Amino acid sequence: MINFKFGSLTIFPALERQDLLASKVAEALVSLPNASEIGIAEIDPTLSDTAAFCAHYGVALDSAANCVVLEAVRADRSWFAACLVLEEPLEQM
Repeated sequence: MINFKFGSLTIFPALERQDLLASKVAEALVSLPNASEIGIAEIDPTLSDTAAFCAHYGVALDSAANCVVLEAVRADRSWFAACLVLEEPLEQM
């Protein structure tokens, strides 16, 4: 993956910036067949509000989303799930 811009954010190959990932996510990433196509950007963690994030980084609200990654564990088995929530105005919900 080539570095590119998203608003003012620079997107890097996630395999090259595993320091930005939780350790479990980094472990799972390397096992994916398309891991080289996944990007990551360093962001200010105090900008968790979507509107504040978009304003700060110059990202359009209709291009924004939030992702929650969960790990489920049962007995000796664990697996991950991710939920991607698109930013929508309240009147559309």
